[in-house]
Amino acid sequence: MKKILELLNGIKNRPILCLGDIMLDRYIYGRADRISPEAPVPIVRVTKRMIMPGGVGNVAKNIGFLGAHPQTISLTGDDTVADILINLFKEAHLPIPIFIRDQSRSTSVKTRVIAGIQQLLRFDDENDHPISGHTAQKLLTAVKKTLPKIQAIVLSDYGKGTLPEGLIQEVISLAQKNGRPVVVDPKGPDYRRYHGADLVTPNRNELSEAVGRKVATTSELKKVGREIMNTCGLAALLITRGEDGMLLLTNSGANPVLMPSQAREVFDVSGAGDTVVAVMVATLALGAPLALGASLANLAAGVVVGKVGTAVATPEEIKAWAEER
Repeated sequence: MKKILELLNGIKNRPILCLGDIMLDRYIYGRADRISPEAPVPIVRVTKRMIMPGGVGNVAKNIGFLGAHPQTISLTGDDTVADILINLFKEAHLPIPIFIRDQSRSTSVKTRVIAGIQQLLRFDDENDHPISGHTAQKLLTAVKKTLPKIQAIVLSDYGKGTLPEGLIQEVISLAQKNGRPVVVDPKGPDYRRYHGADLVTPNRNELSEAVGRKVATTSELKKVGREIMNTCGLAALLITRGEDGMLLLTNSGANPVLMPSQAREVFDVSGAGDTVVAVMVATLALGAPLALGASLANLAAGVVVGKVGTAVATPEEIKAWAEER
């Protein structure tokens, strides 16, 4: 545990590039005490509303709250939602994001309705059509300008169009030439688009999607994970398994590392994957071993799932939780 906490201290001020899909997360909280007479649905009496950055924005927020220094690059619409996101970054004392504004699309908004601790509904307002080559070039130019100032890169892929395969490969190639590790939060069935990444962090469902069948047992996860790494040219996989913890696989010849969940109680898994990605990219920026970083990420995720809504874990919370273990 001492080495894990030393690693947490070493993350401070590490500059990290966060590239990927951004969105505005809206939360509507309330009480659901009765059923509507108009339809068999609960009536939610609203008590609170919240907004926060989602997608790569939540990864950046997690990185910032860990004490590192995130620089976010993303694609948005040319709209007020993008302006709101910039203000949210300012309010959180995070570096101002670099937005490539595309007039042909709107900035993604996800709205969740929560009664007590139960999410009742989510509705999405977004465009996810492929971006043009011109827009992709603008994103790449922004990455090239930022690359000398950072120590690691996270690609946060939500399938909303910011990360076409060509751009992903350009960024990974640049990172390899400049000695910058790349962590990918993946989306979709084809992980060949992430060829050359140092670490990919699917959850169990995402891994099942990648192979076209349900993968449930630990032995299946190990086998399928190895196949994907070899087929797609990935250095390592960190598979998150919800209440069952995490599984780390590498192509270095090391044995698989199975980590049980560190959560006290699970209220909401929203954003826990972003927390894991944030910790892993920050520890790789430090040059720490993957297994050590994964142990820290497991602790941080245990803090986050005990909160309602997309959340972050601070170093103080992680240390306090580690002391209780």
